Amino acid sequence: QMDSEELLGLLEIIGFFVVWFGVGFGLSFPFTALVKKHPKLYTPLNLLITLYPYGYMLTILAVFLIDEDAGILPFIVFLVLHPIIWASLIMDFRIRKSVNCKTVSTLSMVNKLVHIPAYIFHFVMGLFGSLLSVWGIGFVLFAIIIDLITIAISGTFSLIATLSLYKQKKITLPVAIAASIASYIYCIDIVAVIVVKIMVSNAEKTTQTSIDTHL
Repeated sequence: QMDSEELLGLLEIIGFFVVWFGVGFGLSFPFTALVKKHPKLYTPLNLLITLYPYGYMLTILAVFLIDEDAGILPFIVFLVLHPIIWASLIMDFRIRKSVNCKTVSTLSMVNKLVHIPAYIFHFVMGLFGSLLSVWGIGFVLFAIIIDLITIAISGTFSLIATLSLYKQKKITLPVAIAASIASYIYCIDIVAVIVVKIMVSNAEKTTQTSIDTHL
């Protein structure tokens, strides 16, 4: 059984995450309004999803190479970066029916491909940490957590992209279901986004050919 202090600590953590997600939800409204008014902002507002793991890599390098007393930097990045990313994902969901199919399929693929070096870096970090025995547990845990968060974020974007492409009739329901599941599976997610991108490109070419024929 938890004592009063443990219960209070748990409630504080829950409250922190509620506020944290609430900030992201609140930011999603101006994000959505901006993209509806200026569609060209869609890609820039989603760039943080693409660059997400590298934010941590840069802060870690800053801590070790510039100032060891700057250990709070990754925590600050954690606090600032995530609400903005949640806001972007909520915005993506809200405008999923109107976003350009070529843009969303390309961005979904780019997200996954750009994250590959980060996964390799985290794997090396985890491997290095495992060689340090007990002292390296922090490295291993950090690598695992960031990897899981990264694939959860990019997978969610790919899931929303898949829903958008299905709504626009660029892919079939079986493909949409398979791609949505694959979005959260390491390595398979890369294959899935590339296949979906090819299918969307072919669908666009078919549509354009049909229009040209009728003209």
